[in-house]
Amino acid sequence: MFYPIKKALFSWKLIFSLLLMVFMLSNTSYHIWAGEDREGVIDGRNLANFSGTGKIDSLKDDHIVIDDTTKRLSHHVKYYRKGGIQVRGSYFKVGTKVGYVTDSKGKIISLWLLR
Repeated sequence: MFYPIKKALFSWKLIFSLLLMVFMLSNTSYHIWAGEDREGVIDGRNLANFSGTGKIDSLKDDHIVIDDTTKRLSHHVKYYRKGGIQVRGSYFKVGTKVGYVTDSKGKIISLWLLR
């Protein structure tokens, strides 16, 4: 008589547990994604996590000059401020101090404000 009720309660607990795990994993993957996971988790606070740092000399659609060195931008470049918070590319201006992460081809895949 109580078997169907126990089975229903178990099903709801299982569904709730699975949903909770999905939610937790989705938050974790966001932070890893923000740091470009091959580099580990980057929050913009540790300069050792970047491929390089410097001040922007000029910024174009497909490349950027940082400390007199031209770097190509990936088509999928992402822009961040400290803490891994994604921002628009318009936040970056000439003279801004930045950190960047490059891919295996040397293209910048993430650019970070370091004010």
